[in-house]
Amino acid sequence: MAMHTHIKLPKEVDIDSLINHLNKQHNIILDSSHRNYLSGFYNEKILKINVSNVENHKIENGIKKISDELESHRHNYF
Repeated sequence: MAMHTHIKLPKEVDIDSLINHLNKQHNIILDSSHRNYLSGFYNEKILKINVSNVENHKIENGIKKISDELESHRHNYF
């Protein structure tokens, strides 16, 4: 299965810290849309999600971990 989607995050979110934490702690590999914008222009805080080559049961678990991290405020992403 190949699926690409995104989550638009509030502008206050430190998206790089979120991505790094999820990668290090949960082995979830994500990307931001920062590279899709021209330098110097306003860009949205968009978390890019690609679930190609991911087993179905891991997708739901990964999305839940992303949600849990954003809701917990443990790591001060805001």
